[in-house]
Amino acid sequence: MQLPTFWNWLRQAAVIGAAIVLLFVAVGMALNDKVAGGTLVATLFIAVVLIHILPQLESFKAFGVEAKLRQRLNEADELLRKLRQSTLASAKLTYMTIGWGSRIGGPSQKEKQAISDEVEAVLADLGVDLSVIKGLKNDYLFFAEFDLFRTYEHVVQMNVFSNKARVNERLSQLKHDQTNAEVKELTAKQTELGQWKRENDPVNVLPTVTLREYCLSKIPTSALEEKDAAALKAFANKVSDVAEECRKEGRVTVEALGLLSYKGEGYRTLYLTLFADEPVN
Repeated sequence: MQLPTFWNWLRQAAVIGAAIVLLFVAVGMALNDKVAGGTLVATLFIAVVLIHILPQLESFKAFGVEAKLRQRLNEADELLRKLRQSTLASAKLTYMTIGWGSRIGGPSQKEKQAISDEVEAVLADLGVDLSVIKGLKNDYLFFAEFDLFRTYEHVVQMNVFSNKARVNERLSQLKHDQTNAEVKELTAKQTELGQWKRENDPVNVLPTVTLREYCLSKIPTSALEEKDAAALKAFANKVSDVAEECRKEGRVTVEALGLLSYKGEGYRTLYLTLFADEPVN
């Protein structure tokens, strides 16, 4: 602590010394009728004095201009604080709107991500801590995960219906003969497939589970064809990896946007990509 104090004293002493020298030079030049030079040196003297005392002044007047330094700085700090608070509140509302709002229709996920990027840029420019920004985006990122899960679940549903249709067709061919071992096996699969259902309340369920484990648990493995079960397991892991990457990067990634772009008839395209086969209605 002594060294900084010494250098501070030395700096002040140097400024005071320079001011004294300039004062004597200015007076000397004035006495010798060197008015122009004396005026210049006097101006330098005033500048040096101001450099020394300005930080301690509440206000000063120079050249007809009045400035209240500390008051203005305090007002600027207060204005910046209020601006940050206002921006944080606005950002929270924005992230909440693009997360909870527009669940049906409205802007696309790509458009929502563009809005998110703009809001984050404003917050960063205001010096808001990254951990605070991350907290503000929790709802937005959760609903990206929610939508990824719904895409996955829709594919599982299509595959369950396809397998159920094939089982029913085969049972009809075998005339539901319960003495037939294959019929018994198919009847068990039919029952399991019939019990499968979509999650009714994912908004409350997903925050309480690990997405990967939950996605895998939605696969009725024993009732599906082996290749279908393997394809769904791979898709469950992909969706989970993409969701984790979104959380890690704090944004909806390009890969996530690609998965979320499948809507309506697009699900059939996704299904064909995963299973190399058309779904059975």
